Formats: sequence, structure tokens, C-alpha cells
Amino acid sequence: MSDLVVTEDELRNLTERAGRELCTMADEQVATYKETRRPTQPVAQVPKTAVVLVDDGRAQIRNEGEERGIHGHSWTAPKYASLESYDNHESPKDPHPEVPAAFLHKDHVRELTDQIHNLKPRTPLESPEKAPEKATDKPSVEAPENPKSDKPAEAPHPHPRPPVLERTCLASTMNSEDFGYRVSAEAARRRFYEAPRRAFVADGERSNWTMFSMHFPGFTPILDFIHLLTYLHSAAMASRKAAADGWELYVRLVTHAWQGRPLEVLKLLVMESERLGSPPEKANQNDPRRIVAQASGYVKNNLTRMDYPQYRKLGLPVTSCHIESMIKRFNWRVKASDKFWVVGGLDAVLHLRAAWLSEGGVWQRYWEGRPQRVAASYRPYRSRAG
Repeated sequence: MSDLVVTEDELRNLTERAGRELCTMADEQVATYKETRRPTQPVAQVPKTAVVLVDDGRAQIRNEGEERGIHGHSWTAPKYASLESYDNHESPKDPHPEVPAAFLHKDHVRELTDQIHNLKPRTPLESPEKAPEKATDKPSVEAPENPKSDKPAEAPHPHPRPPVLERTCLASTMNSEDFGYRVSAEAARRRFYEAPRRAFVADGERSNWTMFSMHFPGFTPILDFIHLLTYLHSAAMASRKAAADGWELYVRLVTHAWQGRPLEVLKLLVMESERLGSPPEKANQNDPRRIVAQASGYVKNNLTRMDYPQYRKLGLPVTSCHIESMIKRFNWRVKASDKFWVVGGLDAVLHLRAAWLSEGGVWQRYWEGRPQRVAASYRPYRSRAG
């Protein structure tokens, strides 16, 4: 048994040092990619299906260099990406044409809507309002199998997800433009641009689709169905005084959306908006006119990303569940009511955590190459600090 004692401060310093090394390595790879348009250490095999999923999260930060205590507390939105390969095949017809029971479960859909719409600030593409400072974790899309049952129960995913062969996780506090190059460089290393089937999955936030336009124009764009569902539910329940009437409208909307009729979805929302009237300029965020108008705008801006039957026939995911589950695993490390980070420290831990969660030997390659970068006294332990 070793008598070595590692203090909390030493462990924190070692963790941050390793994370900063990963940040530096990532910056070097991106710089090389920008200059040469060639990836660093590309993989040998081109995936049959390549999918890029992007999203952001929430973490608390504080001012650096202040005296003891929390100073300058605020929220920041780390950027996340999951690059996934699949070995799935096309189907001649939609394998899941009926709306999953999970999306027709009243309590579950209401919970999804409440969690997502209080999760993060929204850009003008979604809503001009700023979300409350208090944030919750990403919601689960699991739900009781029987919509009529009040008892919680285990249930399968709303529709079978394609099995992921290999996943690379990316996370950073950098701005959206720089993060786009980081994701693109990793996609090139994984040879995603050569894959016969390629997709980009995200919610309707403007920065996500700016990244898509800049770096992934040849990929199939897919609007995350979960976020769309919550806009449809909010609009339907706000537009009708009776809850039963609102739910009936929601079922019509979500059925049209799932079965690939986005123009019918938009038509219904426009009809509701016209019936209610235009929202005043300073309408309350709970004003039904405003909620329906926002949903109409959301659908209108994303019409070309809502061909869900075709995506299912191609064996592509139609929700961002995989990355939302991944973000939860980051949150176990970086997000809590008593965790306040300086930005550099948060970025270091995000990079370290991303390497730990990634597959395909990312973690091992880092430790194998580390002796070339730092003193040999730092040994390649797989520390739980990441």
C-alpha cells in the first residue's frame, strides 16, 4: 500500500493542468485544420452513417482573482457536441409512422415543456425573452408506457434509437464560431465528411444552424423533435381556454409533425394566431397571443428540417436525446448549486471530462502522448477528477 497522500488542492491543480493541456492540444489541432484543411490523426475507416448533435448547457461562473468567497456570480452556457457513427441501414418505408405513446402522455409532455422552456436563454429565433436564472437539468424523454396510468413505470424510448458504434464528446466555453471549427475539425478526423449518410441534429437556436451552414452544409439538417413538441404543446394549451380542447389541438399538431406534414402544422398555428390576434409589442411572456406567435415562427423557420418520416427511413435520429444524456453526465461534474467556476477552470474540466466520456481511445491517446509534453513525474492515472 502506498503512503502517498494527495491533498484536495493538489488534486484540483493536477486536474486543471491536465484539462488545460487538452485545451491546448485541441487549439493546435483546430489551427492545423484551419490552415491545411486536413485533420490530425484521421481514423482508418469511414463510417456508414455520421451524425453531429450540438446543444448548450448551463454552469455557474464567478470572477477570478477576487478575495475569498463568491464574487460576480452569473450563468454561462457551455457548448457541447456529440459526434456519433452508426451502422444502420435504410428502410423502404417509415418504420415508425405512429406517434409514440410517450408523446401522447399528458403529464409527461407537460413536464417536458416546463423543463425545456425554463432551461436556458433563447435567441431571437426562439424567443426574445431571457429564461429565469435558475436552471434545471436536461429532461428525460422516457415516460410511462400506458398513457392512462398514473404510476411511473419503465418504458422503452419513444421509438428505437439507432445503436451508436462510437461517440466523441466535445465541450467548451468558447464562443459559437470557434466551437464550430472545433466540431468541424473533429468531424474531419472521424471522416464524417466522407460518410454516405450524414446528419446534423439540433434545436432551433440560431447559433446551431449558423454552425451547420458554415461547416456541415452537405449534412441532412434535422430539427430536434422534442423541442418542436414543446412549442406545439405550449401553443395548443395557451390558445384554448378548455384544457381538453388544447390537448386535442396538440394531438393534431404533433401527429402532423411526426408524420411529416410541417405545412399543416404551420397552417393550424397561423389559424390560431389569426383567431387570437397579433401580440402587442410588450406582451407578457405568458400571453397566449405571444406563445402561439412564437410557435408559428419556430415552425416557419425550421420547415426544411422537419421531414421526420424520411429521416426515420434513412435510419437517422430525430431527437437530440443522445447529447442531452451526455450533457447530464457533464453536469454531474460541473453543475450544482454550490459549484462556481472561473472560466478557465471550467473549460479545463469540460475538456478533461469530454476526453473521459469519449470512445475510440481518446482518453488513452491523451495519456500516452502526455509524457512528451510534461515532466515524467506526472503519471497517466485515470483519475476520477475528470
